[in-house]
Amino acid sequence: MHDVARVAGVSSASVSRALSRPDLVSAAVHERVTAAIQALAYVPNAAAQALSGRPSRLVGVVVSTLDDPVLVLALESLARELAAGGFALMLGLAGEGAAATKQCAQGLIARGADAIIVGEGAMPVEPGQVSPGRRIHWASFDEAPVGPGSVSSGFDRAKALALGARYLRQLGHLRIGLLGVGGERAVDAVRAALAGSGIDLPGDPAIGASNSATAASDALDGWLGLPLPPTAVVCGSDAAAVALLRECARRAIAVPATLSVVGFGDTEISRQARPPLTTLRVPAREAGRALAVSLIAALKGRAEAPPDLSAKVVARDSAGAPAA
Repeated sequence: MHDVARVAGVSSASVSRALSRPDLVSAAVHERVTAAIQALAYVPNAAAQALSGRPSRLVGVVVSTLDDPVLVLALESLARELAAGGFALMLGLAGEGAAATKQCAQGLIARGADAIIVGEGAMPVEPGQVSPGRRIHWASFDEAPVGPGSVSSGFDRAKALALGARYLRQLGHLRIGLLGVGGERAVDAVRAALAGSGIDLPGDPAIGASNSATAASDALDGWLGLPLPPTAVVCGSDAAAVALLRECARRAIAVPATLSVVGFGDTEISRQARPPLTTLRVPAREAGRALAVSLIAALKGRAEAPPDLSAKVVARDSAGAPAA
């Protein structure tokens, strides 16, 4: 840093501010420091910054899988927007359950992360249990803010899934199953979003928590064993919906005559499905970008209200009115 200061003709303190709080230096100073960094091939040591108590400008993301195209699109926009703001992204893959999320988040914090984003499939945890002695900003791709200081993208996954259920309600369905939306916490969030709609969500939410073919088969077994099985299903991903369509075809269950199916994401697979999949178009890129903007503002001590990002129903052939 002293070398950068010498080449740029500024103080070491100005170099430090240009790296950690560029808004506190003039454009001319920032340009000179940037030119000196490039000339010297200087790479700031984020670990040393974290040890010194200075912001590391590192953001950790905890996810359980990368097989969801919607999440990948959001991550791409998030990473680009963070980089434009001078922040870097660290990705952690957690296993199942809150304990795995906690362990993964703690590993990212130990490596200097100033913020943790909880993403697809990761079980939210109590922030105070993860970093009791350190101020960490928490954020989520697709949930409402979870407490004071937490940040969101402006997109609420539970509200989007509820929109799919309400669309089916307009078609005449009252008993609607959920597949691949997550565990009980996710189901409870959808139930809350549907409160007062007259929609029943029958079945055990633990069945069909994932988007695998086995989950689709198990979910159908559970639903068909009910006195009043659902006449429609909202899925937490297009992959889960396509797995359900294939299982229905294998069992000769007519779609949508006997069972209507709604996906999530409007990914390429939704258009290739047979029948073509009615799905929820998700503003993934916009959510990633908005989350980065709000999180950078929070890390700089400012409040940035996220936009209101909503899903849209894309009607195709897999959903229709229930049989009389």
